Amino acid sequence: IPILLVDQPEDVLVVCFGTGQTTGAAALHPRVKSVDSVELSSSVLNAGKMFAEQNYNVLNNSKVNFVVQDGRNHLLTTRKRYDVITSEPPPPRTAFTVNLYTREYYELQKKRLKPGGIVAQWIPLHSQGEKEVDMHFSTFQSVFPYTMGWLPVANEIIIIGSDQPINID
Repeated sequence: IPILLVDQPEDVLVVCFGTGQTTGAAALHPRVKSVDSVELSSSVLNAGKMFAEQNYNVLNNSKVNFVVQDGRNHLLTTRKRYDVITSEPPPPRTAFTVNLYTREYYELQKKRLKPGGIVAQWIPLHSQGEKEVDMHFSTFQSVFPYTMGWLPVANEIIIIGSDQPINID
């Protein structure tokens, strides 16, 4: 979804590889030139082989650069700027994932965006209450004044934000 909201989505960052479906889909887009896929665990990346059919065989896609590192640290240490940054961390229930749902994390993302860039954050509804979801939106909007929510499947929201208006064609 966020790639479709940017005119020239050449450089994409995916934080948290999971099964690789988002990274694979991003790499398929004809205007995307490079995808940096950041994952904390090399075991998770290796498990992507089991999902090759669903992730478009992403582990063998030359557009993708796999980075084994914490997503926050990557944003702190890279100089690269992105047209799209998408984060799909596990639900914010543990110490290591909750940091990917904070104002500080969103501010790091904003610093790594190109002008007109888009940030997307996955919010799992199945593990959170209404109060927590409201808190996510509030925190996200405190950094990205132009924000919208998408409900692509049941029990999941993707919040999308930018520091510039987001035009839907």
